[in-house]
Amino acid sequence: MKLLLAEDDRASRLILARTLERWGYEVIAAHDGAEALSLARAHQPPMVVSDWEMPGLDGPALCAALRAPGEPYRYIVLLTAHRDGAHLVAGLDAGADDFVAKPFDPAELRARLNVGRRILGLESALRQQAEALHRAVEALSIIAATDPLLNIGNRRAFEEYVAGLDDSGGLGLLLVDVDHFKQVNDALGHLLGDRVLVAVSESITQSLAGRGRVFRYGGEELVAVLPGLDGEALCAEAEKVRARVEAEVKVSETGYTREVTVSVGATPKAPGEALDVALHRADVALYAAKSAGRNRVVAA
Repeated sequence: MKLLLAEDDRASRLILARTLERWGYEVIAAHDGAEALSLARAHQPPMVVSDWEMPGLDGPALCAALRAPGEPYRYIVLLTAHRDGAHLVAGLDAGADDFVAKPFDPAELRARLNVGRRILGLESALRQQAEALHRAVEALSIIAATDPLLNIGNRRAFEEYVAGLDDSGGLGLLLVDVDHFKQVNDALGHLLGDRVLVAVSESITQSLAGRGRVFRYGGEELVAVLPGLDGEALCAEAEKVRARVEAEVKVSETGYTREVTVSVGATPKAPGEALDVALHRADVALYAAKSAGRNRVVAA
């Protein structure tokens, strides 16, 4: 384990460094507080042993600097000839974890450093557990926002995604509904219906080719988000989606294969416009596409 030793007396520093090395520490030695602070930030030792009295930056000042916001936790032991309560309180307030009186008993110093090692071990274990918990929470969050059948974002993920986008350049929305999907489920069963939904989702995703993201809005409805698209460009993308599904997705009945088609309601979302307002326009456009015979795009 790395250990930073700060001691301005050269002879004491050499003796103490050799003692610490015999105990198995990798010693980084500094001749004053300023050098110790620089070495601490360069080498990040988890343990520090510092003399109290040093020119310039003394032991308590070094402790305070090592406890500044953003600094990692280090176990700090102060070596001091001061034995009165006021000095001990001042050292603790500055951030010291422990004290050893000078001239020190090597056995006592070693025992106090062992305490520090145990504390550092516990701190490391807690940090690892916290990181594991954070990863688990992130994984659960992803699971909660993912449709388990289609392996794409669900409605919650869609709303969060749009909320996090910069829509200053506009935002295109495509509301897509699988035509006559209830008939597929009723005639061929929900298992085949699920396969149709997966195929449609994959077809739309491939059609957008990274220009947008697809989410399951609910039931057999999907919604695609295309940043920065409106007008003719949005309608062109919607038509590509419709045509690709019609060309690629098939459903087989007894001795008979038929195409799967979709109806699409397309609308731009204006900068700052509420999402539910834009979605209502897309829904009206989708209803118009279905009323007009399905397998078509209607733009709002």
